[in-house]
Amino acid sequence: MPFALLGTVQLLAVAAWVALAGTAVALRRGRLRVLLLVLGGLVLAGTEIATALQFGATSSDELAYARAAGALLLAVGLVDGALAAA
Repeated sequence: MPFALLGTVQLLAVAAWVALAGTAVALRRGRLRVLLLVLGGLVLAGTEIATALQFGATSSDELAYARAAGALLLAVGLVDGALAAA
């Protein structure tokens, strides 16, 4: 895979997670559920950035744990209704 394409995919993933967190802040459907969704989105964006910076590393358990924690926070926020229709 060409390196420029990989960088583009990483940047799109970061933009998607940050946009999701921004949408939750804009809708303001409850303090805790929005906080969980924003934290999850920012953790996932941070792991995408860290993944891009550690390109070529053989393994990284810390990134896997951070990605799992971010996905869990995101899931709890979504299940709790952070983006639910009013």
